[in-house]
Amino acid sequence: LFDSDKHIDLSPQQRRTGLMFLNYALFPNMTVLQNLRAGARRERDDKARERRIADIMDSFGLRELAAHYPRQLSGGQQQRTALARLLLSGPDILLLDEPFSALDFLTRISMQEWLLDQWQRHKRTILFITHDVEEALFLSSSVLVVERTPIRELAEIPVPASFPRDRSCLKLPEMVELKEHLIDLLRKQVTP
Repeated sequence: LFDSDKHIDLSPQQRRTGLMFLNYALFPNMTVLQNLRAGARRERDDKARERRIADIMDSFGLRELAAHYPRQLSGGQQQRTALARLLLSGPDILLLDEPFSALDFLTRISMQEWLLDQWQRHKRTILFITHDVEEALFLSSSVLVVERTPIRELAEIPVPASFPRDRSCLKLPEMVELKEHLIDLLRKQVTP
């Protein structure tokens, strides 16, 4: 769970939530640029919309891929396109459900680092669902753990590492200890 520094002071009816599943759900018959325009369709001012799209393409490293179709992109490029489109839709809160689980190990690490950088730039609250304890610790300010099923409540556990951070924080003794604690909590969920 990443939380933005800014306080979101909106009624539940005014808050907009963006959701991204494991499947990136890009429009296969649209280029990267067309997919991003679909995300920014709420913006009425054409010049402002194109400026926002250009800014996010630069920020997400998508400028050179503007004319590519999803089938021509790597998993990481598809992921960045999907997240850029989601941000262009203007959500206050992002719900990301296992977004990196289909990526290879090195791409996954790269995307985790990239997501932290984007979070610091765009300051959105992110609820990131993952089964990977190390990923949860690296990305989060706090971890919500299902203590028993069916889910009735979650335990919130603060992560003892400050932002900005890099992967070396995972070697801190308090992070190693928390990782083992979380794994023990999760093991209790699994019946032999």
